[in-house]
Amino acid sequence: MNRYITPYCCSKSAIDQALEDKRRNLLSRISQTDNDDETTSEDLVSELKTSYNETISEQWRRRRGAFADPLVALPEDVWQIIISDVVADRLSYGPLIDLLNVSQAWMMKLMSYPAVWTMITISLHEEDLLAKISMSLHLSQQSPMTLKVEGIDPGSTLQDVWNLLAQHRDRFNVIW
Repeated sequence: MNRYITPYCCSKSAIDQALEDKRRNLLSRISQTDNDDETTSEDLVSELKTSYNETISEQWRRRRGAFADPLVALPEDVWQIIISDVVADRLSYGPLIDLLNVSQAWMMKLMSYPAVWTMITISLHEEDLLAKISMSLHLSQQSPMTLKVEGIDPGSTLQDVWNLLAQHRDRFNVIW
């Protein structure tokens, strides 16, 4: 990831201008590659778009200030405690999915933090239940799990869910 290093002699406005120039240049190059489909590799287009997104993120961070995002401002152990408390009592995956959508940085951090994914809630009201359970099982890595079953008879017709959970039964410490 390319980061601008702030030289001692440069003012914020010079750095901001350099970021804006870079953003415009990247946007122009992306437009050119979109119009020239035959000679442009998908890797180059992907690299340009990634660089553009990183540049936009840097511009946004500079406008808001470095301490606007708790992910940046707080020590990691404090951030993990706060996130763990937020998701500990969740009755559905909604709050966790919302946190994934805060920013790319939040998504990457949450996906790399197995403790967040150790609670699986099974409820008739949960949409895409099998996908969400699969995601929790994968992102929790080999961490011990807690299974919470709400409003469902354990003998219900959710056979795919029960089969998936059975493959990981040795990881479940608590079942509610």
